[in-house]
Amino acid sequence: MWKCKMSWIVAFLMMVSGRAFAANGNLEGLVRGPDSKPMEGVAISARAADQSYTTTVFTDQAGKYFFPPLETGQYKVWAQAKGYEYISSDLDLAGTGRSQKNFVLKSLTEYGKQLSGSEWLDSLPEQQPGDHRMKRVILNTCGAGCHTTSWILQNRFDQAGWNKIIDLMQKIVLGGYVDPSRPLVKLSVVGEPSPVIHAYRDEIVSYLARVRGAETVPLNYKAFRPKGEGTQVVITEWDLPPSSPPIYVGKHDGSNWSEGTPSALEAWGTHDCWPDKNGNVWFTDDISAGRTIGKVDTKTGKVTGYSLPDENGQATGGHGIVVGQNGDIWFNDQSRGTVDKFDPKTEKFQIFPLPAGAPRTVMSIVEDAKGNLWTPLDDGAGKLDPQTGRYTFYNSPTKGGGRYGIAVDAHGNAWYGRFGGDSLGLVDAETGKVTEIPLDDSKLPDVTEKDREIRRTVTVSGGTIGASPYQQAPRRPAADTNGNTVWFPGSYSDVLLKVDINTKQVTGYPFPSKYGLPYQAQVDKNHMVWVNLENADEVVKFDPFTEKWTEYLLPTRGAETHHMAVDNSTSPPTIYLPYYRTNKIARIQFRSHDSNGSMQ
Repeated sequence: MWKCKMSWIVAFLMMVSGRAFAANGNLEGLVRGPDSKPMEGVAISARAADQSYTTTVFTDQAGKYFFPPLETGQYKVWAQAKGYEYISSDLDLAGTGRSQKNFVLKSLTEYGKQLSGSEWLDSLPEQQPGDHRMKRVILNTCGAGCHTTSWILQNRFDQAGWNKIIDLMQKIVLGGYVDPSRPLVKLSVVGEPSPVIHAYRDEIVSYLARVRGAETVPLNYKAFRPKGEGTQVVITEWDLPPSSPPIYVGKHDGSNWSEGTPSALEAWGTHDCWPDKNGNVWFTDDISAGRTIGKVDTKTGKVTGYSLPDENGQATGGHGIVVGQNGDIWFNDQSRGTVDKFDPKTEKFQIFPLPAGAPRTVMSIVEDAKGNLWTPLDDGAGKLDPQTGRYTFYNSPTKGGGRYGIAVDAHGNAWYGRFGGDSLGLVDAETGKVTEIPLDDSKLPDVTEKDREIRRTVTVSGGTIGASPYQQAPRRPAADTNGNTVWFPGSYSDVLLKVDINTKQVTGYPFPSKYGLPYQAQVDKNHMVWVNLENADEVVKFDPFTEKWTEYLLPTRGAETHHMAVDNSTSPPTIYLPYYRTNKIARIQFRSHDSNGSMQ
């Protein structure tokens, strides 16, 4: 009796805390295809008229879906799967009774706008020798951080049109300046012209004019739909309002896949996020004029913004963010190049000034077990002791190549990726010695001498985007602090790199899909490795014990995630992601089965 009572109490507490989902929600149904057969992996989304967030679940192998308990009210509910028509319905959810809503999806012949960037590249034809290489060239230049490749490939232009687009992009994409005859085009978030796009310009124009030109080229669309464990999630997406009145606000937010990938200019801004212990998710904004960091109350959906003025009186941009052990919010100040703190109790900012002549901190931030804050530098890594306000700088043995992402391993040592230099950096926290581990070349069957020359000669900085198809580009790593590994996503090689922190041996595991641009790795308390795919609108899990992958689809097209955080206080752990292009915060909660096999 006592055991049964305790089981009931635990189940109730988990339900009300949002950490488990009983199959007795108030909305459920069945989805069938045009052949009347049940469809697995269909996304079913629900949004109340008075809410600023959307809840999405997926159909199981039997075509069935069910939501966790939803609040009463008027809802819009819609179903979609790639290759099928978008269908929606209005429902009134009242009281405690169940509502049943079934869907029958109609197939489509043309559904390119529903595809993610990785699916677009995978679907392009390979009609001529070198076409496979050109897909990598486009991914590594046009889509490597500036935007998902679906944003450009969902459109068609003739040769003159592609000429104009590439001419513009080579001038305003982040990168190194190599041609003094070309004037700089400066925007608030862009740097110098891209030497990589400049080098591949003619090849890119020629290929795009052929496969996405004035004449329609038949495509064999390759679309992903989740299955099995990949369908057992509940995803909540909170809208982030603009920090100041924009010139134009669009309603295209990626929720309806048939509309294609939305323009970043309609939202754009939220870069990193991190949950606290009070049900809030904190995020940085590196675009908006009126917000440096923000907070989402996951219980109410309320969004609060906080502005730290720069020297011109505008809000400085934030980039990396982490919630410290004592609840303080730490982030990279993009204007000053400092590590700054925000106290959520007093709502006050504190700037930790850099010493004269010191390098700027960049891009990301992590806290070690002693409460120190680590951040990558253009040529190494830096550490801030928050008790003394003192920075320590660790210079790498090589210059250039950019550093992006940092992690602290179980020994307290820091690791960074040399993004443009294809090596992994290690900072010995005790001695201060910095070593770098070179990576093996990512050998493609059709790599050219031109690709090798670009790899040898183009020096990039921390903010540079672009690389030859001959590079791996290790990005934002994560350490298993309860184990002996550090994990790096190989952004341009579609390989997850495992480093043994004792032997320094590097092992690569190919991702289950191509062209995904893996961005950030995180390791949960169960040693599972999580990676967000910027160009694929997916999150993937890698089990290091079985070496198996699970793919999870995000409900928004063009999410373009640049970061991911794991909340280990829940069981199973919970994933949080910021949507950079569409300005949302997403939470992924994982369903499990109880001892009787019932879905939770």
